Amino acid sequence: MFFTLKISSDFSKDLKTIVSTKDCDWKCTFNYSEVTSKTIEYFPRKCEDVCAILTFNSNTDVAESELKKVFKQMHYLIGGLRIENSNITSLSFFTLLKVYDTFNFICDTFGLSIVNNSLLEDIAILQNFQFWVTSHSAYECPFQISNNTKLDTTDNLYDVLFGPLFINLENLHPDFCLTFKELLFFYEQRVIFNNIHAKYCPESKKRINKQKLCEIRNLDSLDDDCNYLFGDLVIDSFEDSHPAILVRSNKYLKQLKLPNLKHVISRNKDAVVIEDNPVLFSSNMECLMYRITYATNLRINNEGCGEFDSFMT
Repeated sequence: MFFTLKISSDFSKDLKTIVSTKDCDWKCTFNYSEVTSKTIEYFPRKCEDVCAILTFNSNTDVAESELKKVFKQMHYLIGGLRIENSNITSLSFFTLLKVYDTFNFICDTFGLSIVNNSLLEDIAILQNFQFWVTSHSAYECPFQISNNTKLDTTDNLYDVLFGPLFINLENLHPDFCLTFKELLFFYEQRVIFNNIHAKYCPESKKRINKQKLCEIRNLDSLDDDCNYLFGDLVIDSFEDSHPAILVRSNKYLKQLKLPNLKHVISRNKDAVVIEDNPVLFSSNMECLMYRITYATNLRINNEGCGEFDSFMT
């Protein structure tokens, strides 16, 4: 499993980011870049909510039984969790809330990384983790789990809801068309089209289930009482061929949230294209993470992420 993680060599700066954006109490903040027998003495043992970038690595020389005692009162971790190049065998040293049998991890800032742990065998407790993002965050939690040679996940991998359904519509009669209601059904079933050589049936461009259906021609002429929209949504000043959603050349655009966007059915290779918006993303991580903030079958092209070089990926 691999999603892009933000990696910075400036631990103090990263921790200050967490404290300032998550309203942390310094008394409940672990101000050390790694967990060792020396630094663990400064862990805020009496705090239920702890702000930290907990890092377990080759320098971690604390027994897992001791870690369980130290973390006994912590039920909320705010920040990041990194288990990298360590000798840890299990993550069972986290304590679950008795009422809900969960551990809460506010993880949108630095996420979870479990990498290069040759002795790690047990991460079952992650099933009881509740992964949270703060209300103002546009991103989900970044994850990286790789190269843990003893970690056997074979029995735990399965298709959620049997996986997506792929349909291919091509080389059809030129009069072949789909009603909007049929497209709505495909959307509800989360169908992914390899090809969709079809057009809307003319009779579908009226009302669906007694709700108004509108074609997007331009935003100025769009009625404000539409329940359904079809067509291409373009936010720029160009007049060429577009994907379904195109956000381009908006030099003052600082935030792009589509919180309820779940699926886009488009004949274009890239359903969503985001390009040339110079202040939209502040880092390579933010740009790349935008792609996985939405449904995994949504084809988002924002190749401009490569322009950022302040973070390793």
